[in-house]
Amino acid sequence: MTGKQGCVSLSSTEAELISAAEASQELLWLLDLLKDLELEQKAPIYFHQDNQSCLKICSSEKVSSRTKHIATKIHHLKDLQKKTVIKMIYCPTGDMKADILTKPLPRPTFEKLRYNLGETPL
Repeated sequence: MTGKQGCVSLSSTEAELISAAEASQELLWLLDLLKDLELEQKAPIYFHQDNQSCLKICSSEKVSSRTKHIATKIHHLKDLQKKTVIKMIYCPTGDMKADILTKPLPRPTFEKLRYNLGETPL
């Protein structure tokens, strides 16, 4: 528990696993929508991940006692990988495009990611 009653801090790995599992649920909804529009996805969707512990957990065969409380989320991600719906790949933190939307960044990193998103400077 943290200083505030009722707040529990998550490890970065646990937070990454939970957000990947939740994103994959949204992805499944979008894939169903595409299927209804007769636009079926044939290749796996790449999930870029900068947390190497998260990648190791999702690629290992077993769930440890330390991750037992989020085992269903881990199994969900493993199942989607096995079915080749998603492919989780490592992306270095400095190249993680989603960071531009989720955290304050140093100016050079911000400008690099902005450029990589196809935005040009003002």
